[in-house]
Amino acid sequence: MQESRSKKHHYLPRYFLKGFTNPNGSFFVYDKQTRKIFKSSPDNSFFENNLNTVTLKHGDSDFIEKMYSNMEGKFWKSLDTIRDSTYQMGIGDLDKMNLYLFLAILHWRLPKNMALVESLSKRFFTGDNDFKYITLKSKTNKNVPEEIVDEFRSSEGFKKSAKLLIPFINFQGNEWYESVANWTFSYTGDNARWHMIGDSPILTEGIYDEDPKKFLDRFMFPVSGSVMLINNGTHITPKELPEAFLLQFNTALVHKAERFVACPNKDLLEVIIRYYYNYVSNDMTHLIFKELFSYLDDPNPSY
Repeated sequence: MQESRSKKHHYLPRYFLKGFTNPNGSFFVYDKQTRKIFKSSPDNSFFENNLNTVTLKHGDSDFIEKMYSNMEGKFWKSLDTIRDSTYQMGIGDLDKMNLYLFLAILHWRLPKNMALVESLSKRFFTGDNDFKYITLKSKTNKNVPEEIVDEFRSSEGFKKSAKLLIPFINFQGNEWYESVANWTFSYTGDNARWHMIGDSPILTEGIYDEDPKKFLDRFMFPVSGSVMLINNGTHITPKELPEAFLLQFNTALVHKAERFVACPNKDLLEVIIRYYYNYVSNDMTHLIFKELFSYLDDPNPSY
């Protein structure tokens, strides 16, 4: 009997999204395209049909989706540990490493990065030092003819599957570990889920977004509705961050989103949307990320 092929492919994993739901297991989603809010759930949000489907010699395959599922299962224990942690607890190196790999994989599977993935896929098997960790060999361990390499590299299957390979570029040196050592985890004071989630949830200054080795140099990421990860290059004291920082963080999530953002609280979502469109109507969206990251340098900015 032929195994059924999946169709509904989440670019934000459902297990991860459960950290942003309300007690009923749902959240409210805002669609920037239609400017409408609707109630939804992790099962029915942040996915695209056949996002990871490729056409092979014997028909369509969802092997990429299956590989994501297999990898994700190895991250959930660490994710749960971090989501259940408190300000007084320390996060172990293994849990941080798993979260780092989860972030690297997440970044390159987002639909908005597919064009960049395809561009980077052309650098594999070319002698490029950054991508030498993957090689092509024949069954007899001999070099593959260049015309075969070109055919393989230009295939739809490889262009899509490259997003599974690119994240591992970060583990060729020790820079990733040095970066992780400076991570700060920030917690909502009342343990309530005030952090929103969007379809492009890794917030950066935009300088290295297209660099597979540096895009996690300085960023913020909502691990859950109540836990935030901050990498500022140096350890910071999250207690110094004012309440206005959370407002700015959620506003930045809306701004960076291609289309969808979600929040467990509809009233909060409506407030954030109104705040965001104040920037839009005043032609000031270019200040959103500048003001957000300024909190890391000065917890009490003058504006």
